[in-house]
Amino acid sequence: MHADFTTPLDPANAALALTDEYGHGTHVAGIIAGSWGSKTPPLAHCSQNNGLGDIIFEPVNTAAITGMAFRRKLLSLEVLDGQGKGKVSNLIAAIVLIQKLNGYGRHLLVHEANMSVGY
Repeated sequence: MHADFTTPLDPANAALALTDEYGHGTHVAGIIAGSWGSKTPPLAHCSQNNGLGDIIFEPVNTAAITGMAFRRKLLSLEVLDGQGKGKVSNLIAAIVLIQKLNGYGRHLLVHEANMSVGY
């Protein structure tokens, strides 16, 4: 299930929750539940300052890179717009939806919630 609280509530807008113009939600979702599904691992490097002002890049073995909880299923509830701004009421509406999905504590379906917003 996906919902976009940044636009007037309309079932047709559910697909908008899967579009992240700002990019922060996608970034955080990758940290939480990402997994690399390709046979070719991504290229990654660690950068260090050698103390002389030079930056040294060392390759990192990424053969088994995943997010912290890569077997998790994600629920996308968009509360911020394409500029990373939104109303507090959007966030409250998303929390209310989670409450409903969880049967107000009687039947837990959503076990965690990440709210990467700031004021």
